[in-house]
Amino acid sequence: MEQAVVTGVTHDRSQAKISILRVPDRPGIAARVFGTIAVKNIVVDMIVQNISQDGYTDMSFTLPRGDHARAVAELSDVAREIGARGIVHDERVAKVSIVGVGMRSHSGVASTMFAALAREGINIQMISTSEIAVSCVIEDKYAELAVRTLHDAFDVGRGSRDDHRPGRGLLRPRPALRDPRIRAAGRRARRRPRPRLARQRLRLRSSTSGAATRPCACRRTAGSTATR
Repeated sequence: MEQAVVTGVTHDRSQAKISILRVPDRPGIAARVFGTIAVKNIVVDMIVQNISQDGYTDMSFTLPRGDHARAVAELSDVAREIGARGIVHDERVAKVSIVGVGMRSHSGVASTMFAALAREGINIQMISTSEIAVSCVIEDKYAELAVRTLHDAFDVGRGSRDDHRPGRGLLRPRPALRDPRIRAAGRRARRRPRPRLARQRLRLRSSTSGAATRPCACRRTAGSTATR
């Protein structure tokens, strides 16, 4: 059976972006940059490096928003050491992704995603792809709009949403649930009798409490007879 092209849309609003501008394009620079933040146990997500121009390039990456300040502090010194122009950073970004095994055998998936975001005026800052996923970094305030737009563009989860819309794809109740006799039989089946040991304990407790109260009743009867 053919796999669905896109089976899910995900987003992450807890990310930040750091870009190092006009980095010298020579061996060892990337290792120097990412080795510095690796020592601080900072996890990097997406990495994008622009094409080299005049011997320089720009390097951008995303990381958890909570590690943003530490990474900027560490990379400021590194940027000066390697001769980069400087660092720009943004904490108000989000990552939105489409996922599906069918992407491996279908063309036009990425273009459909980009066109859908463009129709809503959502600018794409970074792009990362794999065999089964396409991810875009966008401005944080557009994250929810992007998710809804991509759900509609790829018909993801439409069946579950239509089940709750009047007149569209409503699920009919099963005949067994419509018959009140069958529902009553199900309720009776769920009422299980108490275990035998529990019934014996309850009977013993009742007889013990009854025996404790009988002497009081006898004394009251004897007293009332003597008064007469």
